[in-house]
Amino acid sequence: MQQIVWQNLELTWLGAGVLVLALGLLMIGYRRSVLRGWRRFAALLCKTAAVALLALCLLDPLWTRTQPKKGENEVVVLVDTSASMTTAESAGAKTRAELLQAALSDGKADAAWIRELGEDFRLRLLTGGAQTASLPHFRELKFDATRSDLCRTAQTLRAGGGNLAAVIVISDGNATDAAAWKAEAKGAPIFTVLAGEKAPADDWSIEESTVATSPFEDAPITVTARVSGSGKGVLNVLDAQKKVVASEKLALSAGAAQTVRLRVPVAKPGVTFYRAELVPDAKKEPVAANNTRLLAADRGSGPYRVLYVAGRPNWEYKFLTRALAEDDEMRLTGLIRIAKKEPKFSFRDSKLDAANPLFSGFEDATDEEKEQFDEPVFVRLGLSEEGLLKKGFPKDLDELYAYDAIMIDDVEHSFFTLEQQSMIRQFVSLRGGGLMALGGQESMRGNDFRNSVISQLLPIYGEDGPVEKNEMTNDPNTETVASVRMELTRDGWLQPFMRLADTELNEKKRLEKMPGFQVWNRVKDIKPGAAILSQGIIKGEDPIPLLVTQRFGRGRTSAFLLGDWWRWAMRREDSDPVPLYQGWRQLARWLV
Repeated sequence: MQQIVWQNLELTWLGAGVLVLALGLLMIGYRRSVLRGWRRFAALLCKTAAVALLALCLLDPLWTRTQPKKGENEVVVLVDTSASMTTAESAGAKTRAELLQAALSDGKADAAWIRELGEDFRLRLLTGGAQTASLPHFRELKFDATRSDLCRTAQTLRAGGGNLAAVIVISDGNATDAAAWKAEAKGAPIFTVLAGEKAPADDWSIEESTVATSPFEDAPITVTARVSGSGKGVLNVLDAQKKVVASEKLALSAGAAQTVRLRVPVAKPGVTFYRAELVPDAKKEPVAANNTRLLAADRGSGPYRVLYVAGRPNWEYKFLTRALAEDDEMRLTGLIRIAKKEPKFSFRDSKLDAANPLFSGFEDATDEEKEQFDEPVFVRLGLSEEGLLKKGFPKDLDELYAYDAIMIDDVEHSFFTLEQQSMIRQFVSLRGGGLMALGGQESMRGNDFRNSVISQLLPIYGEDGPVEKNEMTNDPNTETVASVRMELTRDGWLQPFMRLADTELNEKKRLEKMPGFQVWNRVKDIKPGAAILSQGIIKGEDPIPLLVTQRFGRGRTSAFLLGDWWRWAMRREDSDPVPLYQGWRQLARWLV
């Protein structure tokens, strides 16, 4: 850097005075000069300039030049090594990485401009991608980084202080952290060098892609992709065997990205991988790497554990067990009461033990394992380890919290102690578990139920009085007049776990084939905030709620008011799958 330094600025007034005095005398003298016209003016100007130069000499000017000391200051050269540098500006042309590599090195030594910088400055050669790395030279660079974190790196270097003279950034301009740049940052200057001259012409690309999954059977996976390009083509989704499972034709315009949604058929439980592939019609792509995306669909994070509690043996547990046995993500544990406790006192022979008479003749059970005469008798099924539920329903939170959902079937509210009801409330509201109450003779009835904690959890207000006994038949293919037909409400149609078919028409046909049900619980009303997902149609009466749900704290509760849903599995053709199994699996998945 060069500049003039005035050493005697305090004599400025004297120089100005001398210049004004000399200019006045010259003007008086040239009035009498024999020169005329431009000659007189030129002579006056030349003498005035000479006097001015003499006046400037009074200020003692000094001409100085500043230049950096060799090796004292530092210059950083930051090169973008992301995979986007491997793009070509046109089909068949060299990539930006190849052009940049030729500008940085000839294969044996660094380029001349880098060597010249090294003569005056201390050079730091850096590559910036997903991570910043220091290199001794720029020969044989690898452009394979998945990110271009150049802005953060440049700002960190710039704010480092010290003897940093400048930062030279060489990139294609596609910084993945551009949002983090702060224009007001101060420090060493940053010089940018663009690799290439223009963007690739008519490049097709998948800019972003997402996968939306559902844990319910037959629910398709939705792949959403944002694509850009120019012309006609097709977007395919391929499975692990490279078979096209979804496809859609595209007509794209240059400069305008388009969002495409594809529905992939049902995927198996667990993690499934797909590949989205963008194929332009009759067009040579300059960049093929951005035409594919790897997608992962996760339809399972279990296994989930469901505790089924029944007040008496029934057919519902049989079909529920068969349904969940086909789902690797679900584990069902059954606690079924086969005998109630005997509350009355009776005289017995002193030779008889105090165990329930149901255990008479079974010598393989110890006295500790036998329920006493005044205790209910349970059957425990589907236990993951011995010792669980040994004394019936869990009596501590640690044992109850091991489950993700609870189903209670045909159980009166007095089945649970007040402490156990409080635990169930915490299980739903704090742990976020699911609670479903199934209909039955002992379920959701009477004033005592309405005053219980279980009633507070459920989304319905139960009726008083005993269960109405309808005319029933032992033949599942014969319906009585007093039967209820099940249909979905508006809220039910919006829930994917309530639908078993892929279209509305097929779903309506499925509902028409369902049998009439003969066991159900009537309710007084539903609670505010609850939703009726399924209702029953009785000839000559108003619709009655059959499946009611609500949110409760972090969890959810539901009341399924049918007591004989198993009838759905009885009327079917031999070649047809059992729709009841799929219905139970989807309800259980939703509950967890």
